[in-house]
Amino acid sequence: MVEGKQLVVATVPASKGPVYQSGGVFWVRRGTHTVALNMSDLLELANDRGLQDWELQPARRAMMQDLDMEKVEAYLSQRSTRNRQAGRFEDIEQVLLAWSVLR
Repeated sequence: MVEGKQLVVATVPASKGPVYQSGGVFWVRRGTHTVALNMSDLLELANDRGLQDWELQPARRAMMQDLDMEKVEAYLSQRSTRNRQAGRFEDIEQVLLAWSVLR
């Protein structure tokens, strides 16, 4: 009771509530407001909900020379010793393209 009136306190847990899209804009509720998501917020939301896997995203503007080729070759040589088709890893660029490591 507060000043002779009954007071009710409601606690609303955080929710992964819906995202709305209208007119090319994504909207969410934040408190008592509906706000537009910027690209960073949208990507973070997609990651939080398991819709986006950062590990599978390309490294934009990365070049072949950005890879540590010694590590790539070491990994491929390990795989080739356990496989009867050892020669299939000779063309590293083709292997990386086939595995979707390169585009």
